[in-house]
Amino acid sequence: MRTRVLLFAVFTISLFALGVLITTIFNTAPGPFEVLTLFYISFFLTAFGAIFFTLYLRYYLTAPTVIPGWQQTAASFRIAVLISSLLSIMLALQASKLLNLGTVLVLVVAVVLLELVVRRRQ
Repeated sequence: MRTRVLLFAVFTISLFALGVLITTIFNTAPGPFEVLTLFYISFFLTAFGAIFFTLYLRYYLTAPTVIPGWQQTAASFRIAVLISSLLSIMLALQASKLLNLGTVLVLVVAVVLLELVVRRRQ
């Protein structure tokens, strides 16, 4: 039951975030702070939903059961949060012209280490 509720919540939030992202991009009278805030939040949520459902689909297609268990769902959730956070931070750094190869490597290593710490705690 928890898996279905989580899937519905992620789908609903991702769909709403995609609508906000499209509205933000085509806004005709934007304020700078509101637009940046809405853009990065909706980009994060949209990327999170796309990555989550891609990983969940991979578990669904390879799982021996009909619906993947809570372990696979939680792993998809965790990895999607980390990757979409990485993408959002990289996009913000690129917008500020601060993104280079060294910064990308540091961010990727930080995300991998965070994943290993979280995985070890479980």
